[in-house]
Amino acid sequence: MPFEESRRLTGHNRFFDGPGAVLETGVHDPATLESWRGRVELARRELRWPPGEARACAHRTGASLALAAPVDQLITATEVNEWALAASIAERAPARAAELVAALAAEQPEETEPPVLESPGALLRLRRRAAREAQPRLRALIDAATARRLPWLLDDDALTLGAGRGGHSWPLTELPAPGAVDWGSLQAIPTALVTGTNGKTTVVRLLAACLKASGLTTGYCCTDGVFVADEAIGTGDYSGPAGARRVLRDARTEAAVLETARGGILRRGLAVTRANVAVITSIAADHFGEYGVHDEQRRPRPASQSAGSRRMRTRRSSSHTGTQEARRRVCARAGSCSPGAAMTTTSARCRRCRSPRADIRTSTSRTSRPPRSVRPASESRPRRSQRSSRDLARTRRTTPAGSCATSSAAST
Repeated sequence: MPFEESRRLTGHNRFFDGPGAVLETGVHDPATLESWRGRVELARRELRWPPGEARACAHRTGASLALAAPVDQLITATEVNEWALAASIAERAPARAAELVAALAAEQPEETEPPVLESPGALLRLRRRAAREAQPRLRALIDAATARRLPWLLDDDALTLGAGRGGHSWPLTELPAPGAVDWGSLQAIPTALVTGTNGKTTVVRLLAACLKASGLTTGYCCTDGVFVADEAIGTGDYSGPAGARRVLRDARTEAAVLETARGGILRRGLAVTRANVAVITSIAADHFGEYGVHDEQRRPRPASQSAGSRRMRTRRSSSHTGTQEARRRVCARAGSCSPGAAMTTTSARCRRCRSPRADIRTSTSRTSRPPRSVRPASESRPRRSQRSSRDLARTRRTTPAGSCATSSAAST
């Protein structure tokens, strides 16, 4: 078997934003992966799919091959993926062609046409498969909802437009035309996603309690089950897309908190297309070795280490340092502009001549002068009263007689 697993991606995932297909393979030869990408693009043009990504993510034990596809062509996308890899392997190892054809036939038992590796026959077979799977009305409804910034949910049985009390569901066999939908009655609801290594369920329950206290009928899903308005409508591990759909399809739900576990994200992607807030509780070195994630280089970066938070910390520390060390931006026309034209760190130009800064220097200001040296106890100054009496005695001893009277007379 040239691949270990081939599956659909039904939502936003680690490869791209949107649906598609992915397979896990032990092949990591760069030439084979490049050939796979070329065949995927050939099939995309033949099937008249819109432009999309095709990503070959090599890792320690092989590669994850993912391609974006229309939402109503995901089964066909898995077959495109499998054919593109098998044909690329056979191109470099012709002796394996019969073995690869047998593997494809075992992987696609529902297909009546036997698989082939040659491009003309394979593309003809894929066109027929895509025609059977296509649902133009489903795609039109999703496009209309996206244009109106409405969330949508899709599984093998039903399509939901909107969410919670502002949503409506239809069986896939009874989809209406976009013009027949009452779009004014559909709306989104406040939605929060919670993921991370530890603490997800606790945070989900905490957020749900806060929303309930604010007066909203809250639905949430987690590893304990699915709950809406304090009623358990499902028990067990519902931290994946299935739990999210149950919460968002309940007409009582006015706000939703969804636990989004690692497995569901990697296997299928996110269940929702929109959320108001997302929480990452923690990221630890757990579950490595699954779905192409073998080390910390391929895990998402925690929010505390993001570029934005680093910039904010840098700004705060720079501002603090500027206050302590009296940093000044020196005018580029230092030779012709007076020293008083130094700029503060918040300025980009000289306040006096408006020329751009030349560099940043650290100058010593009154606020940053070193503290005065402390005298030893033996050399400490005497008290005011002691100093006055001693000075008076010294004056009496050193002043000539009559000088005080002369001074007094002169002053008068």
